[in-house]
Amino acid sequence: MFANVIILAANKNIDREYSYRIPQSFSEKIKIGTKILVPFGRKKKLSEAIIINLSDKIDIEPEKLKSIEKIDPQNIFVSQNHIQLAKWMSEKYFCTLAACLKLMIPSKKSLTKSFALNNSYESIKSDVKNLTVEQLNAIKFIENKISQKDLRPILLHGVTGSGKTEVYFNIIQKIIDDGKQAIVLLPEIALTTQMVNLFYERFGDKVGITHSKLTEREKFIQWQNAAQNKISIMLGPRSAIFTPFKNLGLIIMDEEHEASYQSETTPKYNTREVAEKICEFTGANLILGSATPSVETYFRVQNHQINLIKMPTRVNKKVPKIKIVDMRKELADGNVNIFSRELIFEMQNTFDRNEQVILFLNRRGHSSFVSCRNCGFVLKCNMCDVNYTFHSAENFLICHYCGQKSILPKICPECGSKYIKLLGVGTQKIENEIKKIFPDKNILRMDSDTTSKKSDYERILKSFATKKTDILIGTQMIAKGLNFPNLSLVGIICADISLNIGDFHCSESTFQLLSQVSGRAGRAQTNALSIIQTYNPEHYSIVCAKDGDYKKFYDQEIMFRQQMNYPPFTNIFCILMTLPDKNLLDEKISLLKKVLMRCNKNNQFQILGPAPAAISKIKNNYRQKILIKHENETKLKNFALFSINLLASKNLLDGVKLNLTMNPNFML
Repeated sequence: MFANVIILAANKNIDREYSYRIPQSFSEKIKIGTKILVPFGRKKKLSEAIIINLSDKIDIEPEKLKSIEKIDPQNIFVSQNHIQLAKWMSEKYFCTLAACLKLMIPSKKSLTKSFALNNSYESIKSDVKNLTVEQLNAIKFIENKISQKDLRPILLHGVTGSGKTEVYFNIIQKIIDDGKQAIVLLPEIALTTQMVNLFYERFGDKVGITHSKLTEREKFIQWQNAAQNKISIMLGPRSAIFTPFKNLGLIIMDEEHEASYQSETTPKYNTREVAEKICEFTGANLILGSATPSVETYFRVQNHQINLIKMPTRVNKKVPKIKIVDMRKELADGNVNIFSRELIFEMQNTFDRNEQVILFLNRRGHSSFVSCRNCGFVLKCNMCDVNYTFHSAENFLICHYCGQKSILPKICPECGSKYIKLLGVGTQKIENEIKKIFPDKNILRMDSDTTSKKSDYERILKSFATKKTDILIGTQMIAKGLNFPNLSLVGIICADISLNIGDFHCSESTFQLLSQVSGRAGRAQTNALSIIQTYNPEHYSIVCAKDGDYKKFYDQEIMFRQQMNYPPFTNIFCILMTLPDKNLLDEKISLLKKVLMRCNKNNQFQILGPAPAAISKIKNNYRQKILIKHENETKLKNFALFSINLLASKNLLDGVKLNLTMNPNFML
């Protein structure tokens, strides 16, 4: 017998199968999906590999083949469904099969020593009598779709506080009662920390957890528990989608709109797409939960590709009041501080009632943009309708779509004021400033700088939940899913930042973030308030977030997308080219542009760029990109790859690093 294998440690540019002899002693233990160790390369060093095919015949002379040396001692195995998934992903996301297979197995650093996480919780059955009519309707709707074997995804469109988690619990219980398993995906590790307690309380030791803050040993034992049917639920961020359940019945993507479900490292997979493909292979159902669904998802609802069930009412009927503060007026009245007078006034009122405050800043807008503090005007590219980003190295404003450049003005082109400047503020600055105003209050900050360890999340959230902290300052990780009964005031600082990230998704991400973070207030308070500070109070994403009107936002946004020919009405293929030599990069990407233009017969494809990437230099490597648009994804992919391969066949891309992405979440 012979085995065709994929070498996991192979050079990332090598994507081919290798054949090995199977020793007689292994013949009963070897099967497709087995992880093995084989000699590979001139040094014959043992390398990890996955068997993807078995045969009793081979074209090569058997004596010329090396033999499999060992079966991996951890008994790691990749199912046929996951091998099929990896093959699909390698084609879909322009990467090697080895890179995709690595996602399906625990790290080689893992140890085989067995241990258990603290899963010692008693399970609690839900009380159906306490469910709202909306929750009961949602449960019935989903159960009907499951019984009808309708495998179209189900969008559970429920406002924050509507009780989506309780619906998840009831559907999961049905899946477990049927002898199947469920994967529950969450966008943030912070959410995993709080949600895991709710799941343990309901389902006890049937629950497993996985996320990047666990040690390799912890992740391995969770993977092993799933593979051995010791658990029925896996809870975690996007990597949990590859849990090796043998009888998967359900996948839940909570906060399905979140950008963190898109991997930004190779393989650059979209978790929603992967989840749908897994459901296609396994017959499992997919539930997409969100108060603010992605535009693409809701567009598919409108086209009957996704089922929809709505939960428009909060369980406790308590809706926080949301106010917009026009920071232009604050400036005109002489207030040059980060915080509006109204926010400071309401913070003091909140503390007088012994209640708590969250201050939110969208960290995603770290890139400087140019705005007028007098009229709110933001400089935009007139060809693409996205804002310019300032590049200090070149001292130019540059559009990250078409490459058009503009000089940084000294006065506002709109109103003529001198208050036009680069804007940007971070959570640390907010923390420093608020300490000056409320020096006697306990303040904690939750962002990537303060949560480097797994225990940091738990420490910060526990401190706020137990009322030891008065003010929690944070980024996206505090914007969704968290429930603090004593929280009655949310202050959103610089709501404009996410409107000015140089990306066509900016209005959508702004609406989603403002809606989500405003929803943190009022879970148990009758006097809850969210204050949105902005220099652009008329923008439809901000107005619709204040009004809680998703449909109005969607109608405006989808009209903009159609007018500008953005997804979901077209597809965008991004070619990112990287080189340490800027002149050589200019030469190579110009050459690629010429080939693309030459191959673009009848102007079928819209080609934009080249233009500097949003981050135009990383680790002494310069980055430029070309964007190609076309409504047919397959034609677009074939056109782009044909042009690239044409250059590669003539050795004109030697030394060039290319990063290819279809419909990226961020135009980096």
